[in-house]
Amino acid sequence: MYLENIEPSFRITSTESPLRALEMMQETRFDCILCDYHMDEMDGLEFNTLKNKIHNVPTILYTGKGSKEVAEQAFKSASMII
Repeated sequence: MYLENIEPSFRITSTESPLRALEMMQETRFDCILCDYHMDEMDGLEFNTLKNKIHNVPTILYTGKGSKEVAEQAFKSASMII
C-alpha cells in the first residue's frame, strides 16, 4: 500500500504463497518481484530459480535473518537478484 500511495502509477499484486506467485507469473508479466527469503513452501532462492524459468524479471530478495552465506547463495542462484 505504501508504494501505491507514493506512486499512483505503480500497480502492486501480492500473494502470501510462492506457488501462487509462480502461477500468477504464467498469466501476467511483472516488472519486478519482491520476496522474502524465509517462506513456508520454499525459500527465496528456490523461488527465484523457479521464477527465472518463467520470466527472468528482476527480484528483490529480503530477509530479517541474513548472513554472508545467504547473500552468496542468492548471487549464485540467479542472474537477476538485486
